[in-house]
Amino acid sequence: MSVLRAYWEQLGSLVLWLRSLPATSEREHVFITGAPRSGTTLVKTILTAHPSFAGGDYESTGLFKPRNFYRYTCGEIQNGWIQVSCERASDLIDFYDRLADALLEYYGGEHFVDKIWPQRHRLRYVAAKFPQARWVHMIRDGRDSYCSACNHPNVPQSESLGQFARYWQRANCQIERHVPEDQCVQVRYEDLTRSSEREIRRLMNHLGHSVHPDQLHPGKSGSLPSIHKRDHHQRLAQPLDTRSVGRSEEELSDGQREVFNRIAEEGLQAYNYGM
Repeated sequence: MSVLRAYWEQLGSLVLWLRSLPATSEREHVFITGAPRSGTTLVKTILTAHPSFAGGDYESTGLFKPRNFYRYTCGEIQNGWIQVSCERASDLIDFYDRLADALLEYYGGEHFVDKIWPQRHRLRYVAAKFPQARWVHMIRDGRDSYCSACNHPNVPQSESLGQFARYWQRANCQIERHVPEDQCVQVRYEDLTRSSEREIRRLMNHLGHSVHPDQLHPGKSGSLPSIHKRDHHQRLAQPLDTRSVGRSEEELSDGQREVFNRIAEEGLQAYNYGM
């Protein structure tokens, strides 16, 4: 029976995926993207501190790829709801919107916030399926991002400085190429930590909302998902500061900086990071 059930779920998931090919959503979700360790989770925390915005207790739904959607798990929602919604949804985009609505109801809010990994096919897919969405592109000095990634358990690109430098440059390039420019706001990690109130106001203006006081101290908000309680997200529960800005100047050798600069020269110059 379990084998038949698994087969049925795989078939149903394939149908959901195929039916989504011509589908689009008019929902104004907010998608955050950026290279690893660039501050995407920080911005998600800041946004979800606002009463009009909500996102789940995870980094990303990860739904925009072929998978068994019936076995999808979400801490805030019972698995039975997932299976029923898969059967009732007309396609993957409809299923995603149903999940967004369920989480908005759970946390309270009007706009759903999610993170999108900066992969070409995923960016193109989401941008095409959600033409009314708003995007946030987080940018951070790639050398500082690399230092941060070295201490993170889920960034395999950090195993090699050269590999990370290429990925950092490629990720930002793909975002600029595939995310609609008029629907996207760029936020530099360095500016966010140095002038947080100004940058949060600029971000919220892009999203059509005023700043809520909790956004200036998101770690203190009791309504946030518990994502900032995980070991590698402890900094999210602390006040914004500039301690991590320029960390690569002390943590990387001159030779390592030279290698990174050579590989990612185009991106570093484009975002005004000194060589």
